[in-house]
Amino acid sequence: MNSKELLKYYESFFELSDDGFMVTDAEGRIILVNPASLKRMEMKREDVIGKTPTELLEQDIYTNSTVLECIKRKTTYTSIVIIRNKYCLSTSKPVFDDDGNLIMTVTNNRSDSVLEQYNELLEKERALQKHYNSIADYLSAIRETNLIYASDQMKSIVKTCLSIAGTDGSVLLQGETGVGKEVIAKFIHSNSPRRDHPIIPVNCSAIPPELFESEFFGYKPNAFTGASAKGKIGLVQMADQGTLFLDELGELPLTMQTKLLRFVETGECLPVGASGPEKADVRIIAATSRDLYRMMEEKTFRRDLFYRLGVLPVFIPPLRERPADIEKIADFYVARYNQKYGKNVVLTASDYALLKSYDWPGNIRELRNSMERTVILNNLEKARDTLSILLNRQNRGSAELPVTDAAYAGTQIYNGLPLSEAAEDFERRYIRSALVSHHGKLGETADALGMHRSTLYRKLNP
Repeated sequence: MNSKELLKYYESFFELSDDGFMVTDAEGRIILVNPASLKRMEMKREDVIGKTPTELLEQDIYTNSTVLECIKRKTTYTSIVIIRNKYCLSTSKPVFDDDGNLIMTVTNNRSDSVLEQYNELLEKERALQKHYNSIADYLSAIRETNLIYASDQMKSIVKTCLSIAGTDGSVLLQGETGVGKEVIAKFIHSNSPRRDHPIIPVNCSAIPPELFESEFFGYKPNAFTGASAKGKIGLVQMADQGTLFLDELGELPLTMQTKLLRFVETGECLPVGASGPEKADVRIIAATSRDLYRMMEEKTFRRDLFYRLGVLPVFIPPLRERPADIEKIADFYVARYNQKYGKNVVLTASDYALLKSYDWPGNIRELRNSMERTVILNNLEKARDTLSILLNRQNRGSAELPVTDAAYAGTQIYNGLPLSEAAEDFERRYIRSALVSHHGKLGETADALGMHRSTLYRKLNP
C-alpha cells in the first residue's frame, strides 16, 4: 500500500468510524471533525470548523472539554464529557513537533453504545464487588474461631464438635445468651469440608415476617413494588456450598418456621418472582437460648422443624458452671484490649478469685465487655484505682453483696457511691437477679421487668 492509498484508508476510517474524532490546532481551533462528532454535537461541519472548545461551551454544546485540559496540561487527558445532554467518554491527546512544541490535539469521543456497555459492565462489577465484599466480611469473621477453654465440659464439647464437623448433618446449639454459640458454629464450619466456602450468619429475630422470603430466598428483578431492577440474591444462595448459621432460632414466628422447614426438607428455595425453585447446597447450624421443648409443648415451635434441625444437638453450659474457663478467657481479652489500647494490664490472683466469684449472667459477652472496660479505665489519670478495685466496682453485685432480696433487707446499704451510681448499681443487680430467676431467658425476663428485650440487652451490655 503506497502513501496515497494509506492516506485514503485513514480518511475512510476517520469518516466512517462510530467514534467521534476531532483535531484542533495548538490554540484549540477545530481543523478536522468526522461525521460521528458532528452527529453527536448536532451541528454542520461549516458551523464547527474554526471554532474553539470555549465557544462550544458558551453555546452549551459541551459542559466541559478534554481539549482545553490537554492543551493546558500538555499531556493526554480523559474524562466524561456531556455533549448535548448525553454522556461521552472523551480522550484528547497532544501532538508535538521535533522541538517539543504543541502543534495539535486529537480527540476521540467513544460512541454511546460503547459507553452504555461500559457503564453496564461497571455496574455489574460494582454489584459483584459489593457481593464479594460481603462474602469477604463473613470469611474474615470466621478467623475468630479460637476456642478459649480449660474446663472438662468444654474439652468434651470441642471433641464432639470436631467429630460432627466432618458430617453434613444439621447442628442445633443450645445455651444461654453469650455462651459463645456463634464462635462454636464458626469452629465447626472452619473444621468442615465446607471451610473454603462462606458461613452466613442470620439473626432470625431481626427479620420481619413480611421480608422473610425476600431476605432468605432473594427475589428476581422488579418482582414487586420497590424491588431492585437487578434483583437480590438471598441469604440461602449466598451460603451455597457453605454453612447457614441461624442464630436466635427460637424467635422465628410459626409462619416463618413453615417456610424454613420447606427449604430444609427439599434443599430448594423459591425466590420471589421466580418461575420455579432453585437448588442451594447448604449445611445448617442453628442456635437458640430458648427452651424449644417448652415451646413445642406450647405449640410455638414446630416439632418437625426441631427434629430436622436438631440432628446433632450440642448444649453449651453457662460460664458460671465452668469456672475453669473464666481465667483463660479473661486473659485472652485482657491481652487483646491491651494491644488495642496500648495498655499493659495484668490480672492478679485476687482478680481471678474475684472474677470466679461472680455468676456472669451475660456469660462470655459480659466477661469480654468487663475486660475491655477494665483495660480502658485502668491507669487513667481520672481513674487511678487498682485493677482489683475496678473489678470490685463492676461486679459488686456478686462479689460483695449476693444478688438476693436479703442484700437490701438491712439498713446498712450505703457503700460510698453517689446516688446516681448507687441507682445504676441497684438496677444492674436487680436485673441480674431477675435473669437468674428466669434461668437466663431474656424474653421472659424482659416481660417480667416490663421492658423491651432490646432495652434489657442494652442494660446488660452497656
